[in-house]
Amino acid sequence: MFSYNQVSAKLSLTSLLLVLGLVIFVFCLGLVLMLSLVASPVPSFEAAIAAYTNLKKSGVSNPVTAVLLNFRSYDTLLELAVLFAVVVIMLPANKTYKIESAANVTFSQIATINLVRKILPLTIVMSGYLLWTGASQPGGAFQAGALLAGGGLMALFSKAISIRFEHTLWRFALAGALAAFIFAGAATHWLTGGFLLYPSKQAGLFIISIEFAATFSISITLVLFYWVITTFHLTTHLTTHLTNHPATRQTDSS
Repeated sequence: MFSYNQVSAKLSLTSLLLVLGLVIFVFCLGLVLMLSLVASPVPSFEAAIAAYTNLKKSGVSNPVTAVLLNFRSYDTLLELAVLFAVVVIMLPANKTYKIESAANVTFSQIATINLVRKILPLTIVMSGYLLWTGASQPGGAFQAGALLAGGGLMALFSKAISIRFEHTLWRFALAGALAAFIFAGAATHWLTGGFLLYPSKQAGLFIISIEFAATFSISITLVLFYWVITTFHLTTHLTTHLTNHPATRQTDSS
């Protein structure tokens, strides 16, 4: 039979070994990262030079937008495809899945609703500005979509609107970015013979059309992600609370 001192000594030794192992692991990881940085080749600026050289042919004057939606549009297409795949997984098959607003609001919510009604139009205008200015300055569909999603969440928090994701309109909006990219690829293949190979004169029109559709898709997708995560958290918390409730335990025991 072990005494208290023997058990404490074994625990102290185990803790010391774990800490020592962690220190050795962190040291080895840092050493590997340092050696990889030393052995890595000198960064080349050929891609950046090529992007700036062909910037006039891209249809936009912002090099970041030109790279994401013209020179390396395949990467952005795949990113949106992965995002849409996650949306398909998160969308349920039943027709009761919705973000619903309450019909009867309390007096304390009236001020919030009035505030949202004043802020939401400004958010939409700022989102449109970020979308439009992305062609020449920092901005674009992702920034505009994130801002628009923030405005949508404010409206949902105030229970001023409701979103039914089983509705066909919302489903089309979620798939709008990927559909716009595929349609643009088919159109450019018919015009130039290459998938997503934009004509020089119409390149800007193709890019702004894709970004316009992507803004709505990204904003609704972010709202959906937040709703699913919040619903999962509340469901888990409620299940745990009901499981640990004394009445539930008495029912199970009986």
